[in-house]
Parts: sequence; C-alpha cells; structure tokens
Amino acid sequence: MPIFFVANKNIINKVTEWLYRYGPAEAVATFGGYMVAVFGNYSDYNTLAVSYVASWTDGVTYYIANFVREFFHSRKTKPEYSLSKACYKSVRNCVVEFGPAHALNAFFFQPWGIYVATKYSHNVTFGFFIGTLISEGGFYFLVICAYELRKRYLAD
Repeated sequence: MPIFFVANKNIINKVTEWLYRYGPAEAVATFGGYMVAVFGNYSDYNTLAVSYVASWTDGVTYYIANFVREFFHSRKTKPEYSLSKACYKSVRNCVVEFGPAHALNAFFFQPWGIYVATKYSHNVTFGFFIGTLISEGGFYFLVICAYELRKRYLAD
C-alpha cells in the first residue's frame, strides 16, 4: 500500500473525529447566536452591540454543549469518578481546549466579522453567517491544536 494512501486515510479519520466532536455543539451554538442576532436586529440597538451579544450567546451555548459532552464522556469512561471529579475534569478539559481560542474569537474575530459582514451586506442573516464562518477558521485551528496537545499531555 502506498504511503500517501495511509497518510490520507489518517487525515480523513482525524477530520471525521473533529467533525463528530465539534459539529453538534457548533450547530446548537450557531442556532442560538442566530436567534439573538435576528431578534436584536428588530430592536433599536446598534449593529455592533447586537454583534457582540450574538457572538457571546454563540460562545456560551457552544461551551455548555461541550461541557455536557465532556461530562457524560467522563462519567461513561471513568465510572469511578465522583460527580465533582468528573465536573472538574470536564471544566479543565474545556478551558484547556477552548480558552485561548475563545478569548481571541469572542472579543475580536467573530464580533468584527459579524459587524463588517452585516454592515456591508445590509442583511443580518447573511452577515451573521458569513461573519461567523470567517471567524471559525482561526478558532478551529487553535482549538484542534489544543485538543491534540491535550490528548497527548493531559491524562483523563
């Protein structure tokens, strides 16, 4: 079997793992952020404020979904863990995996991406989705790097 086939198969397995890991939480978070953006658009608030609130709602729902996934995974794989220990490990894993990436994404990339896309498209739906997609590239690059490092160096 050629070496490039093995490398490509490993890459496909990794991408599948990442999609399975982050996809459901991303879907829930995008829906939550979008609802805030739509309802905020019909209010008298300015576009930048709505962009920040939509971005933060997206982040909060994303981390709740990931915490729940981590918690149930911890309880399933380590049934000897007490509730507090499983909770601690879940919080630790989420902070290590998402903390630095979220700090950059929540305060800079996503709100400004949403703001610019909404301002120039004059459409909150298009602006929210394009702004979010643009910011997600950098976010997931940092998250996946942190996840792979966490798997390698932090024991569960």
